[in-house]
Amino acid sequence: MYAIVYTSLSLFFKLKGHGTESSSWYTKSKVVFLDIDNIHAMRKSFDELCRVVTSPAVTEVDWTTAISKTMWPSYIRKVLSGASLIARRIVLTDNLAAVVHCSDGWDRTSQLSSLAQILIDPFCRTIRGFIMIIEKEWTAFGYKFMDRNGTTQKPDERSPIFFQFLECVWHIMQQYPEEFEFDSSFLIRLADHHQSHWFGNFLLNCEKERVDNRIPERCVSLWSWPVSRSEKYNPDSSKKFLELVLTPTSLQPIFSDFFLQYDELEDLNTRMADAQSLTQVETPAVDAMTCTDCQLPFTFWRTRHTCKNCEQVFCKKCSSSKLPLTHLGYTKPQRVCDKCYKENKKYVENQLPPELQAELMKLKEKKKLSNILSYCCFVYVIFWNEPCLTKKFSLYNNQCKSIPTKNFKITNQSIIFCN
Repeated sequence: MYAIVYTSLSLFFKLKGHGTESSSWYTKSKVVFLDIDNIHAMRKSFDELCRVVTSPAVTEVDWTTAISKTMWPSYIRKVLSGASLIARRIVLTDNLAAVVHCSDGWDRTSQLSSLAQILIDPFCRTIRGFIMIIEKEWTAFGYKFMDRNGTTQKPDERSPIFFQFLECVWHIMQQYPEEFEFDSSFLIRLADHHQSHWFGNFLLNCEKERVDNRIPERCVSLWSWPVSRSEKYNPDSSKKFLELVLTPTSLQPIFSDFFLQYDELEDLNTRMADAQSLTQVETPAVDAMTCTDCQLPFTFWRTRHTCKNCEQVFCKKCSSSKLPLTHLGYTKPQRVCDKCYKENKKYVENQLPPELQAELMKLKEKKKLSNILSYCCFVYVIFWNEPCLTKKFSLYNNQCKSIPTKNFKITNQSIIFCN
């Protein structure tokens, strides 16, 4: 089985006759568009982020709002979401291979492939393993460090793709600090020196150019600089992969250990925590990039829907049921996620009279309970206020009428009301 992962830009190239492949060419394959923006959007967002971080005009209250407007946190979540999806599919599906593809092959491809390996393989979270990932997926793979760092006279090629990868690793490290042999100081060192030209590892645009110019012989390697081992390092061997929480509130707005490393505050996160406490508002995760349940990214076809009960964001497939939620002020049945729907079904079953529970048990044995209990939810959950009287809710014309609770019986196909 092959899981072919693309970005939405591939659809544009497909219309031009190149740049993408069809799932019909591969048996049992699935094409997933991750909708990660191109290098130009990342460059614009990063430039705006740098202006916000260095601007004295941004107050504590406006701090997180100004950062969010740059779209940088949103792009970080998209990249992490794509890597998490790849890692989850590989680990949880037997004999699965993921083919990662972007428009050129050396930007988002390197990001997603590297991050997925870090989430899956504990060795990649060691000092030696992380260096191996950079050498294999970035320098040897042909990532254009000189062009992306803005060293060459190609302003349209400049983009902070490698820095974005380091920030994604930092966000993973914030959720699993004990799983990494190194700490954020190593990431800061890489962020500082991948464009400082002090070391030969990141010079020129590909491995061939470095070999032709004898860079390994003439320049010092960054890996010769010893890396300190993290005091928190205590990996859990039972974890198959690192499951990320990617809600807007679970990730910090920026790479604070890097951007605020010279801040006068003793605690680098104090400024961000204070700003978040001043601007925090309890709102649904409307800017979530993936479904809370299946973790698939939202697209034009896989639309997002908010569960009216738990206020989390789900795709259409994971929130296909409806429930009446009068306790929340709704007069008509509202869309809910599968989890809330199942919990509600258990509540309804416990509230039914004993004689009806016996009938339901018979139907459960015949595997016909799901449809009837779905209908039952509309009868009992909301209108259980009166012990001897309930209301029948019509799914077709949204009308309600009162009926005695005892005047109905359950058959194999439906609920019959005897009025």
